[in-house]
Amino acid sequence: MKKYFIIIIILVTILLYFLNYLENPMRVTKSRINIASIPAIASDLDLYGLKMIYVTLKDDRVWYSNWDNNSGVIESGDRDPFDAEFIARGNGFVSIDGQGTARLSGDSPRMYVYDSAKKKKWNNVEVTVYAKRISESSIISSQGIVIGARSEHQDATAKNPCLGATYYGRLLYDGRAVFQKEVIHEGAYSSNEPFENNKAEWDTLDGTMPRNIWIGVKFIVKTNSDGKSVKLELYRDLTDGYKGGTWEKVAEYTDSGNWSQIDSGVDVLAMCGYLASKVLLESGTSVFIRNDKVTDVEYKLFSIREIE
Repeated sequence: MKKYFIIIIILVTILLYFLNYLENPMRVTKSRINIASIPAIASDLDLYGLKMIYVTLKDDRVWYSNWDNNSGVIESGDRDPFDAEFIARGNGFVSIDGQGTARLSGDSPRMYVYDSAKKKKWNNVEVTVYAKRISESSIISSQGIVIGARSEHQDATAKNPCLGATYYGRLLYDGRAVFQKEVIHEGAYSSNEPFENNKAEWDTLDGTMPRNIWIGVKFIVKTNSDGKSVKLELYRDLTDGYKGGTWEKVAEYTDSGNWSQIDSGVDVLAMCGYLASKVLLESGTSVFIRNDKVTDVEYKLFSIREIE
C-alpha cells in the first residue's frame, strides 16, 4: 500500500509541473534555454516559446541568439567564438552575460548576423528581440530598438555607400514607431513612415519609452505577391513574453516605389545606378540591431526566421 501511495505522489508532482509549464512556458524556457534540444511548444510558437506572426518557411533558414552558454566582451569587428554568424560592429561593445542577455554600450554599437563567407541570404523575415532601455550618454532621435534587414550594410563604406541600402523597423526611445529606408550609407535616408510622428502609446508622463522594463519587438519584411512591393510590419509586446507574448501592431507600411530620400543633395541615380525610391526586393546578407549614444541597454531572445 505504501508503495502505491509513493507512486501516486510522484505522478501528481509530475502532473502539477506539467500544468505549470503549460500555464507559462516562458518561465521554463526564457533563461538558459538549450534551443538545440527543445522543440517549439506549439505550431504557432517559436523555439523561445514566443508567438509567431508568420510561420517559418519549411526547411529554411532560422537563427537564434546563443547567449546562455558563454560570457565575455565582443569588440567591434570580432565574431562570437560560440556563434560563427554573430558579429559586433560599429563603435562600441557587446557584453554577453552567459545567462541569455547581451548588453550594448558605445557611440554606435551594432549586432550583426551573417555568415563569414557572405553566401547565405535573408529574404522574407520575422525578426524578434526583447530590449531593456537603461541609460544613454546623450539623447538623439535615432536611439531605440532598431532592426535593419534586406541589407548589405556590412560592406558599406564611404567609397561604396550604395551597399548601405536597408529597411529599418524602429521603436524609438522618443516614443515613435516608424520605418525608415536607408537609400545609401550615411548619404540619403527616407522619411519616416507611416508618418513622421507615428507614436506608440506608453505609460510615461512624456510619452517616451520607459526604462528598465523588457519590451518585445517584431520587425517583419515581406515581399508582396505582386513581386514589386514590400510590406513592413512592426509589433510590440509588453508582457515579457508571458504565454508567448501579447503582440500589438504599432506600425505598418507598404513600399510601392514612391518612398524616397529626404532631400539631401545626393544624386543617388548617378552614384548607385538606381533611383532614390528603389524598392528593396533583393535578399540581403545581414540582419542587424543598432543603437546610438548608449551606456547600457540589454537584449535577449533575439531571433531571425525566414517566413512564408
